[in-house]
Amino acid sequence: MDPKAIAEQAIAHTKENRTVAVTGTGTDEQGAAQESQACMAISPDGNTSSMKGTTKVDGVSAEVIGTGGKSYVKAPGMFYAREAGGTDPASVAAFDRAVGGKYVVGDDEGSQDSADFFDGKTDGLVKGEVTDFHGKKAVPLSWTDADGTRKTVYVAAKGDPAVVGQLEENGPARVESEVTGYGVPCDVAAPPADQVITQEQARQAVAAQA
Repeated sequence: MDPKAIAEQAIAHTKENRTVAVTGTGTDEQGAAQESQACMAISPDGNTSSMKGTTKVDGVSAEVIGTGGKSYVKAPGMFYAREAGGTDPASVAAFDRAVGGKYVVGDDEGSQDSADFFDGKTDGLVKGEVTDFHGKKAVPLSWTDADGTRKTVYVAAKGDPAVVGQLEENGPARVESEVTGYGVPCDVAAPPADQVITQEQARQAVAAQA
């Protein structure tokens, strides 16, 4: 079967199940250890998705929610201080005071625009030989994004055309994810408004302490 047909069958399988759970491990662009665990809920029309889960970067955990075109992150000061490039105790404390245990909201970067693992791309995929992915026989389908990220999605070689995992690589950044379940409970909702601050409000709160 050609790669386009395999990808389209895998997309349809994911949409039919309406929810999927994924775990991932790897390194980010700075080479720091990264772990994630999340579930994704697909809309009734199969065109959009919401997600919730946790991510851990260099040992620091954050709660992540993506829904309605927005992403919400709740994390300790160390998480934001690291992103800002300063992890000294004073910077960490400043972010802790600024965020105060609230969710920081920002625009989603596109992960909710497509309810499939192929980012809407079913043309130009390269099909590899059947291989073993975490103990499952799978067909690898690969492509390279405009930013140079090499992506490979692994589709079960037998039975239902289920995605069993994926790999993303770009320089030192490398994340390998395993699909751990379809049809799992995954109720996603945006946090209450009084628990949310904007990125600009967080920046202003940090600046005010300088």
